[in-house]
Amino acid sequence: MNRDTIRPHNGERSTLKYELTFDEGVKEGDYFDISLSNNVNTRGVSAISKCQKLKMVKQLLQMEVF
Repeated sequence: MNRDTIRPHNGERSTLKYELTFDEGVKEGDYFDISLSNNVNTRGVSAISKCQKLKMVKQLLQMEVF
């Protein structure tokens, strides 16, 4: 097992852990954004949809079932 390689198709995963520090003066109700590198994919093995989105139309579509 190589701890430097993740094989998501084999059920392997990684966990991101953060240690955040804040400047003085941060108070309850303040908010901030965390940006991850574009090299990090948090959406899983395939982030690209393989199907086109279907749109509602005002006509009946015929479907054949085999």
